Parts: sequence; structure tokens; C-alpha cells
Amino acid sequence: MSSEKVRSRKQQRYYMNSEFNSASQHGSDYDFNENEKYNLANPSNDLDYVPAYQKDHAVFQSTHLNQAKLADPTSGKRFRFTKKRLIVLGLVFLMAAYFRLWKLSHPSKVVFDEVHFGKHAGLYINRTFFLDVHPPLAKMMFAAAGKIFGYDGKFDFKTIGLDYTSTNVPYASMRFMPAFLGLAMVPITYITIAAFGGSEEACLLGSLLVTFENSFMTISRLILLDSILIFFTGLTVMFWALFLREEGHPFTKTWWVYLILTGVNMGNALSSKWVGLFLVGTIGVWTIKDLWFRITDYRVTLNEVNKHFWARVLGLIVTPLTVYVFWFYIHFSVLTLSGSGNNFMSPEFQTTVGGSHLVSTMRDVYYGSKIRIRHDATNAGYLHSHASRYETGSKQQQVTLYSHRDDNNYWIIDYTLDQKKKLANSTNLNELKPIKNGDVIRLKHANTKKNLHSHNLRAPVTNKDYINEVSGYGGDDFDGDSNDDWIVRIMDGDNSVPSSFNQIVSIHSKFRLIHKNEKCALFSNRVKLPKWGFEQVEVVCMKHAKYPKSIWRIESATHEKINYDTAPKVSFKIPGFFEKFIESHVVMLRVNNGLTGSHFYDSRPFSWIYLRRGIGYWSEKGHTIYLIGNPIIWWLAFVSIVSFVAIQLVLVLRDQRGYNDQMFGYRAQYMNFTGFFGIGWAMHYFPFFLMGRQLFLHHYLPALWFGIVALASSIDIFTRKVSSKARTVIMCALLFYTLRLYFLYSPVGYGTSWTREACEKSKMLSSWDFSCKQYPSIAEKLAKQTFDKDQGKKDNEKIQEAEIVDPGQPQPIDNIDEEIRLNQPAPMINDEDKKKLESDWEKFKNEDVKGSASLQPEKKDGESNPENKNDKQDDKAGEIQNKEEKKEEQKQEEQKKEEQKKEEQKQEEPKKEEKKEEEQKKEEQKENQQVIDKKAEEPKVENENQVAKDKPAPAEPKP
Repeated sequence: MSSEKVRSRKQQRYYMNSEFNSASQHGSDYDFNENEKYNLANPSNDLDYVPAYQKDHAVFQSTHLNQAKLADPTSGKRFRFTKKRLIVLGLVFLMAAYFRLWKLSHPSKVVFDEVHFGKHAGLYINRTFFLDVHPPLAKMMFAAAGKIFGYDGKFDFKTIGLDYTSTNVPYASMRFMPAFLGLAMVPITYITIAAFGGSEEACLLGSLLVTFENSFMTISRLILLDSILIFFTGLTVMFWALFLREEGHPFTKTWWVYLILTGVNMGNALSSKWVGLFLVGTIGVWTIKDLWFRITDYRVTLNEVNKHFWARVLGLIVTPLTVYVFWFYIHFSVLTLSGSGNNFMSPEFQTTVGGSHLVSTMRDVYYGSKIRIRHDATNAGYLHSHASRYETGSKQQQVTLYSHRDDNNYWIIDYTLDQKKKLANSTNLNELKPIKNGDVIRLKHANTKKNLHSHNLRAPVTNKDYINEVSGYGGDDFDGDSNDDWIVRIMDGDNSVPSSFNQIVSIHSKFRLIHKNEKCALFSNRVKLPKWGFEQVEVVCMKHAKYPKSIWRIESATHEKINYDTAPKVSFKIPGFFEKFIESHVVMLRVNNGLTGSHFYDSRPFSWIYLRRGIGYWSEKGHTIYLIGNPIIWWLAFVSIVSFVAIQLVLVLRDQRGYNDQMFGYRAQYMNFTGFFGIGWAMHYFPFFLMGRQLFLHHYLPALWFGIVALASSIDIFTRKVSSKARTVIMCALLFYTLRLYFLYSPVGYGTSWTREACEKSKMLSSWDFSCKQYPSIAEKLAKQTFDKDQGKKDNEKIQEAEIVDPGQPQPIDNIDEEIRLNQPAPMINDEDKKKLESDWEKFKNEDVKGSASLQPEKKDGESNPENKNDKQDDKAGEIQNKEEKKEEQKQEEQKKEEQKKEEQKQEEPKKEEKKEEEQKKEEQKENQQVIDKKAEEPKVENENQVAKDKPAPAEPKP
């Protein structure tokens, strides 16, 4: 027998003896069977023997570590679902279905982020490419539901409040899908708690808390992603719990099924929203803990550890990634038509989308080539100019980015003035000279003959000291000046065309254009010009410009001296799936990180745990949908997490002092049951503190589910040693207050009617900002009914409805509309614009702009510019221009001050009107009270009956 084997047997014998002693000393209620007693007294020669006691109790004794190792108390016990539990679960499910599906078609209008996700479903049905910051699975599920029930994808979901009933949109059927998945969380919670060893009471408690959590009810009734995310999160945890129950039977069929299903649903959660990454972290932490205990267990061989490790790699890493990539493959396969998403993507990506106009072009670029230049970073379009002037600054010809195909997108590469002088004396006038790195060139606009120009003058929109205006300057009768000269700096090329790294090659060479005099780079940042600039994108010359947004490349090239048909050609490389996959994620991350703007209902993570405020989803007169949670559930869930951390700290400290607290024999279960969901809560909550983007209350909902299960498990464990009567009272009291608050806030969850008084009384925190002025008061209801009966409809019109004053009108969030707007192409030049451009061209083409518009950098006294022979004329022109600019700036400042005064006056007017309206309301209330008093003079019995009839119904859902 080898020394290692002898050592292992000694460790095993020591372990089992100490195990037996520990059980007897602490009064364990574990019932040893005869075989186990024999094995404890006579250790088996089988080194892989693991007694059942090790699986069911907490203490692992080690000769090297004087501390307890906690095992999973449920591992090794296969999960069995009893008939009693099945009946109870069925009843709970039916009850939950009543509350979750009640009035699902109300409201029959677009609510909250249905603006985005309903529209995305239509784009999938129409196969139109778009970009969103969320992965595709949840949106494709909505598209599938819509397609099944007859949605044709034409309804645009444009704004909150848009009516569904005027179209054939199967909105109720599309809402049913998330509602059903939200309903499925009730049995998922029940089974999960049971699989973790929870009692029948704990299973029932947890499932009922999920049923009557107002926020879960609200989000599951709308076309939103959160319900789908929470469903896949719960399903993953449920299969993980069932997998842990099979740990005593590793590598069996059932063991593998639960492991793979855990990975599949983890991938589905990640494919719905990137918050699913936190679920990966949760399962990952528990997996590391499990493998660590196996490694440190002397009875588990390294071969077995290795097998467990690779099984988990396959199930929990490879499987989720495969699922995630698979859904993106479906995404790209479906969206094959050109759409708004094109503007976010590279030209290479666009070649895979139908309708792209990108084709092959001449490979080599020379002086004299006619080219079309694309801005590489923003994909906002081509370097463009037209016969229209800036209305500010130099008043020279506009230079912009324009995304549509147009003759004004073409430029001719020309020599500088100095180069032309040298060529005049050369004998090789017809020689084709390629454009190389470091060459100085001019770009002459093909139609207007203006040179690409910049000078020390601020840009029209981006008015910064380090940003210069870019314009068109010169013409047929005037060659311009040295401010038309640009240095070519090649920044990148393509390995398939090696020459593209040191010589400009169409498509493959990425380069910067550096202004020779000002040392600034041609740059664009998606800033749009006003209407006088046709809303096209501003082009500037920026000093110390950022690398990506100062990169350009030539998309099309021709030359009058070269036969296009025989010239070498290049075209955009068609990317494969993984190249598209990577590029789409880079763009999604960029856009997601750019969502840093403010929103009326945004919030930060520290405010979520105490439910500081909710989110306005939709509102109209007398009805509101406002996302708010059930306060008692939110607060107690957080208390259960904090209590777990505090108790664990105390237990660890007492362990260090030699105590061996077992919490009445439930320490292991508390650690593994509540501990797992505590880690899940932390993994789904704390990462949000690191995010700078917009955040909202619904981001906390996955963490809330973990908190609810932790609450149910804590109550279950801490009430097991009390009497069954006391245990029942505690759980029933919690459910009573949960139900009371659920029905109290159900009007803002379902969007049903309410009274102003009930609304005002319901606010536990002053920061809850759902508008109670939306609802009529009881007095108004009584008065209205009285007028209807006694004086008819004409008199009833005198009673004014409550004014709708919302603290913040519902607006869609998770919104990339601003990004889409920035990437949206400028409107195409219409006939009127063409006429204007033609008239501008006729007006300006013969003007001599030499002495009036080219502005040089400021010079010191006595200093001259050797590159410009007309310094004096230009300096005078510059002085005149500067004086005119100062006058214009003064006028603009005066106009701004006047506008500010007018705005202040406008802001004061509503306040005055509000005061008048309040006075009118008081008078109306007095009149209404008089009517009620008159009615009160009638016999008491009749009056009491009438009041009883007029009382509003409770805010309890009815079928």
C-alpha cells in the first residue's frame, strides 16, 4: 500500500471519528442507519466512500485547519415533488394567474418603453436592420408573438399614449407573453425554495410574495424586457438548485440535464439583457466555492476534481456562450434589409445588409484623381460642399458631411501652388504621381472649384478656441492661398494590400488630413448645422483631435487619364459572422456608455433599497401607471440580506474564539440557502454603482427577486424552533400586510380608477411622485352624480374636472433615439434647396473673395507670412471681418437677453394662472358643498343609501 493511500485512510478514519463525536456532542438529530454505524466504526477500504452524514451536516474537521467547512445540506438527496406540494402549487398558480392577467388589454395605448420594444418587434417582422443596446432574444420573442397573432410590423409605436385600437396591432397578445413569463415566476420560486431544502410553508410564502409584489405585476403586463430577463434568471437558479440536489450522483443523466439546462437559461438571460452577466457571476462564485471544497477534501482524487472542473466549464461557460452567439446569428440572419442601424455600422458591415450601394472602385489614388471621402469613425457620410455660404464666421462656402449619394461629394486631388511652380519646369507633365504618406495636397471641390480651406476662425456651431472653421475657398479665377494645403498622414492599412500602409489606396488606407499652417486635423463629431446648413453634419479643423474621429478613407476614385475598366480594383471586404458579432458589440457598448443624459425618473442604486421613488409609465385623466414596489417586501428583503451578513460575521468571530455555534442544527442550511441568494442579490445590485449611464428603478428588480427568496428562507429557518402556531402567525401577518399594500397600490399598477384622497393617503414617502391630481376627489364625484340626476347634463358641464398636473410626464427610457438622431442622415436636398443652391452659385461664382475672406493666423507687428503674398490685404480684411463679427456678437447677446426676459415673463404667467385656477376651484368646491348640503336636508335613510351607493369601489381587481 502506497504512503499516500495510507495517509488518506488515516485522514478518513480521523474525519469519521470526529464526525461521530461531533454528532453525539451537539445532540444532532441525525438518525444513523446500521450500515452507517458500521462504516463509522470500521472504515471502508474504499477511499471514495462518503458517508451520508457528511452530506447532511455542516462540520468538516481537518487536521490542518481548525475551522468548520460548510457542506450543502441538500446535496445527495434527490429532489422529489410530493402530491401535496403539487396541489398547493397549482392553487397558488391559478390565483396568481387571476391577478396577473386581469385587464391585460388596459390601457389600449402605448405605455412607457413599448415605444422601443414594440417598434423593434415590427422591425424584426419587416426584417429591417436596427441597432439597440440590448441583446436580441427578448425582442425576437415579442416579434414572434406579434407575428403569430397577426401583427404586420407597420404600427410604429412612435409615442407614449398612441392608440392601439385604431389599428390591428395584437397588443394584448403581445403583452400576454411577458405576463405569462412573469406568472411562471410563481412556480419557479416555489420549486427553487423546495430544491434548496425549504419547508412547505417557506415555498408557499416565497411564491405568494412574488405574486403580490406590485413591481413584478406592473412590468409583466407590458411589452418590456425586464419580465423576460427575470424569468430566465429564475429558471437558471431553479435548475442550478436541482443540479445541486444531484451532487451525490455525479455524471448521471439527470445530473447532466440539470447542468446543461442551467447553462442554456443563463445564456438566454444574457441574450435578453446584459444584466444577465450578473447571473453568470452569481453561479460562478458558487461554482468556485464548490470546486474549492472538493480540492481541499482528501477523499476526492485529483482525477475527480478534474472531471468536475471540465464538466462545469462545458455546462456553465461553453453552453451559455454558445446560446448567446446563436441568438445573434439568428438576429443577423433575420435583419437583412437596410435600416436606421446602418448609420452606426462600418461600410464593410453595410455590405451585408440589403440595399447597400457600396461597390468596387479603382485601387490606386493619384494627383488628379476624382475621389469621394468617407468619415470613418461616425459613418455620418461623405466630405461634402455646395454653393451656399455660412451665415456666421467667414461667410465662405459650407463644407459638411452628407450621407446621401450626391455629385457634391466629389473632390479632385490637386497640387499646391509651390508644387505647380516646380511642375511648370518639369518635362514629365503627364506622369501619374501617387499620394504617399506625408505628401502635401489640395482638395478642390469638383463642382464649385473651391479648395478645402481652414483658418484661425471659430467654427459655426462648435465654438471652441481649439476648433477652426473649415470652408470652401478660391475658385477658377483665384488659386487660393497656403491655408488650402493639407498634409496626408496614413494611420492604418490592410495586410491584403501592403502598399496601403505608405501610399493612399482606396478603401484600405485610413488617413488624417493635417492643416499645414494651423496644425489642426480635419474632424467631425456628428454635430449638426442649423437649417441654413440643411441640417448636415459640421466639419471642423481641431487641434489635438482625437484619433478615431479624425480618420478618413477614400470610398471611390477615378482618374481622367486612366481607363477605369482596366485599372486594378478594390472593394469592401465582406465581413464574416464573428466580425459582425464583434463590431456590433463594440458599437452597442459605445452607445450604452453614452447614455449619460438626465431623465426625470432616473435614480441611483443607493435609493432603490428603500424605494425612494418609482417611474411614471403612462397617464391620462383619471388613470396612471406608475412603477412602485410593495414597500414591506422591499424593506424586509433588504433587512434579511443585512441580517445574514451580520450573523455570519458574528459566527465567524465566535468560531475564532473556539465556539461551535450550529444555530440549532441549521447553520449549514442558512449558509447555503440564504447565502446563495444573498450573493445573488449582491451580484445584481453593487455593480450598478460602477456605472455612469442612466439608471432606473427597474434595474433593481432581478436583485429584488433574490432578496425575496432570501427573506422567505430566513423566516423559514429562524421559525423552525418556535411552535407551529407562532410560525403560522408570523407568516400570515407578513402575508396580510403584503396583500393590504398590494391592493392599496394596485390602481397605479393596473391603471384603474382611484380617488384623490385615497391616492394622497397612500404615499408612505413624500418622494413618491405619482400625481394624485389626476384623480377626482370624492366630493367631485358626489357633486357630479347629483348634477347628473337633478339638473341634467347641461348643468353638469359647469363642474370642471381635476386639472392634470404631472410632476414628470412619462417618457421612454433606455433610449437611443438621441444616438439615432445624431446618426440620422441629413434630409435629402429637395427641389427648393436645389434652386437656392443654384441661385447662390450664380450670385457667388464671379465674386472675388481673395481680399475679403481668407483669414490668416494673427501676426505680431512687423512679421510677415512668406507663404502668402497678400498679407496686408488679408490683414485688413481680417480686421474688417473681426469688427463685423464683434458687432454681430453684440447683437446676438442683446437678442439673447431679450429672449431671456421674455421667457421669464412666460414662466411667471403660468404661476398667475395657477393662482386664479386655485381660487376658481375653491369657489366651485363651495358651490358643490352647497349642493351636497341641500341633498342632506332630505330624509336621513334615503341620504345614507345614496351616499352608500355613491362611494367609490375599492381598488380591488375584478374580472
